[in-house]
Amino acid sequence: MALPQGVWAFWLGSLAVPRARPTVCAGAAGAAWLALLVSGADAQRGSGVEVFFTRGEQLAPVTRTLGPGQRGEVVALRALLAGPSAAERKAGLRTAVPPGSRLRSVRLSGSSVRADVHFADVARPSEFALTLRPARNAQLVATLKALEGVRKVELLVDGSPLAVANSRPDRLPPEPPDLEPSAPAPEFPGAIQDRLAELRYLPREAVTGTWDYRTEQAVIALQSWVGLARDGEVGPQTLAAIGEAETPEPRRFSGKRIEVYRSRGVALLVVGGAVRRAIHVSTGAPGFETPLGSFQVFRKERFSWSRPYKVWLPHASYFTGGVAFHAFAEIPPQPASHGCVRVPFPEAPVIYAFATLGTRVLVFP
Repeated sequence: MALPQGVWAFWLGSLAVPRARPTVCAGAAGAAWLALLVSGADAQRGSGVEVFFTRGEQLAPVTRTLGPGQRGEVVALRALLAGPSAAERKAGLRTAVPPGSRLRSVRLSGSSVRADVHFADVARPSEFALTLRPARNAQLVATLKALEGVRKVELLVDGSPLAVANSRPDRLPPEPPDLEPSAPAPEFPGAIQDRLAELRYLPREAVTGTWDYRTEQAVIALQSWVGLARDGEVGPQTLAAIGEAETPEPRRFSGKRIEVYRSRGVALLVVGGAVRRAIHVSTGAPGFETPLGSFQVFRKERFSWSRPYKVWLPHASYFTGGVAFHAFAEIPPQPASHGCVRVPFPEAPVIYAFATLGTRVLVFP
């Protein structure tokens, strides 16, 4: 860390030789020693700049080298717009900045920086692409604010000022939404619920005799696990599968764990060799896939705030970087998240309670 100017001057002054003996530091050795001290201070200031990509629902910083004579703000923004390297992508880093985006101009003046960028958006962006826009702005702001001394950031897109919300809301999110099933109710919902509870797709307390959102999500989990169309509707094929199915079988591992199956969209809560629950989830969309592998829950937040995407993540259990299990209002029957594992609101407290710190998480294709 660089010393304040006054302290730096005092320290260097204390190294100076009294005026009566000026020849002590006049030699080559003394000059070299003083130069080494000064260059050491420069090294403390850092020879790189931070660039912020995303990992799951959170920002993830990386460092880019700053060469002699290069401007930090230019290097940082160009590196951000270029995107993560192949090795960084393999490690799970992503970016919300569309490929082909470029820097138009950037000006650093004192503690303020003004940047003008061009985003290479397609003419008709998809619904998922629209969800990335808050994150790309957050990446730009975080990267620029990481520059030494920068306090104020002004962003422009193709010359037009861009309003960016950077602060976390003062209030917590409202109560979970009252979600309704979209599929029609079957003739005997209580019997369906009872069988789903036997198969671990529902908890016993969810057997109410009333067709509801939680039951529909359980039906989707079963449909996915046995290879049927995932629509939540209890038609003839699904009804037959409910009657003939067995409790999902986990992999042959020991101990307490959560097994996530990306293609199936199902998470299994396992203790020993027994499945406690099977829950419908939605993992990362194409290009933002939830990382495969073995992880451990390392952070839990009842209400977690996503800096890049500007949304609350209730019942968040993080297991690698910014990737977490968390509640979400929409759990489609296909991968749709920014890398996290989205969980239906009624099931989010179940996973949150199960996923204690250190719980193993296994993510399979």
